[in-house]
Amino acid sequence: MALVLRSNKFYGGIPQKFCHFNSLQIIDLAHNKLSGLILQCFGIIHQTMASLTFLSHLNLSYNNFSSKISSSTQIQSFSAMNFIGNHDLCGPPLTPSCVGDDTTLEPSPNADDEGGEDGGWIDMK
Repeated sequence: MALVLRSNKFYGGIPQKFCHFNSLQIIDLAHNKLSGLILQCFGIIHQTMASLTFLSHLNLSYNNFSSKISSSTQIQSFSAMNFIGNHDLCGPPLTPSCVGDDTTLEPSPNADDEGGEDGGWIDMK
């Protein structure tokens, strides 16, 4: 079963009823204005959805979700492109580390060569 609601200008949170769609293999909610935490059943992106190993496609890109993607879950196996455009999401597979993570930011070797205030790059290690 697939739930494809991309590019519909939906806003607000994901309805709790979505948690009961146990047969979903594809969820595509990209390019809407959905916000808030990703439902408990979707994982924070949460452990309940994270345990759904039958999900073959999940696209939550270009919304306004905010949460930490649960570690050691199927959710982390999806490409970062499926979460891009959610500026307050953090954790793998995304590059931004979450507050409290041990990830260290270090300037790249060429940061001084770029010039200007914001011309340098930061590498995650």
